[in-house]
Amino acid sequence: MLMKSAVLSLAFTPDSRVLASGSQEGKIKVWQINTGECLRKFSTAHTLGITSLMFSQDGSQILSASFDHTIRLNGLKSGKALKEFRGHTSYVNSAIFSSDGKKVVSASSDGTLKIWDLQSTECLHSVGLYKGKLAPVGAQSPTITAVALYPKQADQVVVSNQSSIVYIVSLKGAVVQSMSLPDVVGIEAARPGAKQHGGAAEPRSPPGFLAMTLSPRGEFVYAAAEDRRVYVFGTESGRLVTSLEGIMSDIIGMTHHPFANMLAIYTESGLISIMK
Repeated sequence: MLMKSAVLSLAFTPDSRVLASGSQEGKIKVWQINTGECLRKFSTAHTLGITSLMFSQDGSQILSASFDHTIRLNGLKSGKALKEFRGHTSYVNSAIFSSDGKKVVSASSDGTLKIWDLQSTECLHSVGLYKGKLAPVGAQSPTITAVALYPKQADQVVVSNQSSIVYIVSLKGAVVQSMSLPDVVGIEAARPGAKQHGGAAEPRSPPGFLAMTLSPRGEFVYAAAEDRRVYVFGTESGRLVTSLEGIMSDIIGMTHHPFANMLAIYTESGLISIMK
């Protein structure tokens, strides 16, 4: 299965028989897994690279987000864009369907999380996140790096941004919970086997989060940070549980195994690490 430029995003249909790939040139190809046959091409899906893809529950449509600031709903049968969602003023880093398939939720480098009506393409809510709460008027919210469905609550999503905070946000645009890194001393103390040393630690800001994923049932959030560690939060307590280290290059993204206790982490060096 060949793309002529770098692949930036991948997505399976819910039945795992078909794979979609999005390229740096803004093209989408749809592949039959068992044969490698290209079933459909969207040669002008976007004008810039495609950052994320997601199939609808019935596998008939693909939601795509792009560096060109837009989100599009693409029909497999027609081979055309069916709808376009405009309103972000910078890169759209991720876009997903809500659990009921009636809304679209998008995360952008403009610092906003937007919730859209799928049928009308109207933006229902635009949310900035700042210091664990909704951003006040005039405050510049950090880049929102990822959004994912929250398995425990169908009307909520989990969001990470380039601060040291992960949020649970309702589809009405309210912050339900925030999970944040403590100071440096607290982070070190949370690591298994960490030793306590005398004297004060040199103060510095906690690292920002670049990527995020959840365990299949939503008990844990895994947030990959600028310091090349993955921080693990418990969603029930909202507290930092532990951190994973040993990643040798800057983390681009990661995904959780659908039922085993494993993470696959991919980095700028091209290395993929599997961690338990």
